[in-house]
Amino acid sequence: MRRIVELDGIRALAVGLVILDHYAPFRHFAHYAPARFGGIGVDVFFVLSGFLITSILLRSKHEPHPYKVFYARRSVRIFPAFILLLVFVYGAGALLGEPFETKKFVAQALFLRSFKGSGAVIHGTLAMLAHPWTTAGLFQFRQPVTPPYDYGRLPMSASLGPTWSLSVEEWFYFLWAPIVLLLSRRKIVIVSLVFCMLGLLFRWTSLGQTTFLTSLDVLVVGALLALWRDHRSSLEAPTVARLDLGISALALIAAIGWTAVTWFHRDLISLTLLEIVVFGCFAWLLRHNGGKNPIAVLLRWQPLLYIGSISYMIYLIHLPLYFLVRHAVDVYGTTLMQPAQEWIIAIASAILALIFAAASWRFYEEPILRRKESMTRRLRAEPQ
Repeated sequence: MRRIVELDGIRALAVGLVILDHYAPFRHFAHYAPARFGGIGVDVFFVLSGFLITSILLRSKHEPHPYKVFYARRSVRIFPAFILLLVFVYGAGALLGEPFETKKFVAQALFLRSFKGSGAVIHGTLAMLAHPWTTAGLFQFRQPVTPPYDYGRLPMSASLGPTWSLSVEEWFYFLWAPIVLLLSRRKIVIVSLVFCMLGLLFRWTSLGQTTFLTSLDVLVVGALLALWRDHRSSLEAPTVARLDLGISALALIAAIGWTAVTWFHRDLISLTLLEIVVFGCFAWLLRHNGGKNPIAVLLRWQPLLYIGSISYMIYLIHLPLYFLVRHAVDVYGTTLMQPAQEWIIAIASAILALIFAAASWRFYEEPILRRKESMTRRLRAEPQ
């Protein structure tokens, strides 16, 4: 698959949304809009991961040792940065005299963060099936909740909260590979649609909790996008044109629906509608990448591309650095007015996240990733 450079621009915008959500004073603008909608950045990352991973697996179906190669390449990409994150966070915590919580560390190391609350989700779903008349309506009004202005003064280990999404992705990689490698494309589509319905059901019965079970379908939407792109190339031009128009119309209708249910706080179905919107936007981008369309040109802007290329580490490290800088300002910046402290913390944390991610990429991650292709050739050459 030809590299789609615009996807790095998408990554940069997505990680920017996450930072706007997590950093005070950014998150309180426009009646807390960044805090309420910053999660869209994570959803975009999920769809993008589902698309890229499924595309890779579809190409690997008939290659030697597909499982070994896939899991080895994913490990080389994910683990080095994640290990560096854990060393940084727990090392900083030790220097600050914080207690080491073994149970929490093991859960992080095994990527179990996103399974917290899954028991309640399953219990709620079983309760709905047993007593459907007691379940909240899908479009029932939900009392709006004002997001907190900032995090409390928590230990450094709490800054690992965003790794819940990494937990979702890691377990998706583990479970999704056999489905794509063993099943036909038609059966993969059927399984994907079942997962999408289950995701909506789990969010409905859990009233919007964020867990592996309630997030899996977002990655599966990316998988459907990969399958559609693969199938689209085999269709005749008039059929492709009609289907492209239909997808764009459906995405527009979903965008209107998402805006309405979110505005009126009837948003249990909002993520499902957002998935359709993101699917349509990515489908449009895949048709126009490399062209002179203003959006594609913007997404190829070099600063965006660079930030997108290091966005994985930016995402991992942005909150630990925020906690650390805030601690330093709490100790050494007590004479400053509160607004000045908040702006210093936010801007300094964002700059340090860029510097840290750039250094990690240049001196640590990229040298390891250079070995991926030689590792792949060696694994492919092993006897069956």
